[in-house]
Amino acid sequence: MLELLARGFPLMLAAAANPVVITLVVIVLTAPHRPLARAWAFFGGFALVLIVGGALGLVFFHSSQEIFGPGGDLYAWVDIGFGALMLGAAVFTFVRRGGGGGVPRMVERVGLPALAGLGAVMMATNTSAIAAYVPLLHEIANSGLARAERAAVLAVSDLVILAPIGAPIMIRALAPARADRVLAAIRAFLDRYGATIAAAVFTALGAFLVIRGIHRL
Repeated sequence: MLELLARGFPLMLAAAANPVVITLVVIVLTAPHRPLARAWAFFGGFALVLIVGGALGLVFFHSSQEIFGPGGDLYAWVDIGFGALMLGAAVFTFVRRGGGGGVPRMVERVGLPALAGLGAVMMATNTSAIAAYVPLLHEIANSGLARAERAAVLAVSDLVILAPIGAPIMIRALAPARADRVLAAIRAFLDRYGATIAAAVFTALGAFLVIRGIHRL
């Protein structure tokens, strides 16, 4: 299990590299109206789609090992397809860096249900996260581990992916006196470097998946 976690950790990091999502959480946390409750609503929607989608994906890949298992070409094409998708996400992320100026005002105004829905939509449509998460699920499903061990690896993977989104919320909850200054620093860093770092991560992992998939053919 530890070997699988180590092998899948780069994919977990790529799925967790969400500068736009983290920035949205920071914006909510620095808004004057119920920042913690609204941030938790966003986090809950995002986490629900991630956890449910991950569980369903793991079941699908495990039950379809004759098609997607190591014995068939589709085993390799999963890597190639999602590696190419991640490379496309890298280009899109880099080109669009610094955009989205109208988003902060919209996020500051919406209520709890809308923020929960926005979190769910952000995960469901997050191309870069999906491009890393699906090969990770594929890897876990074909690992040969027992069901409980696969579930444990999936749980750790979800925690790693959610950690950068939950960290600003915990900062606000545990250190409210310092939160504004810390969150402002996080926001400034993400505005300046977040998209570039994410694009570099997506490029590296995308290239790795494509090369690994070609090698598996």
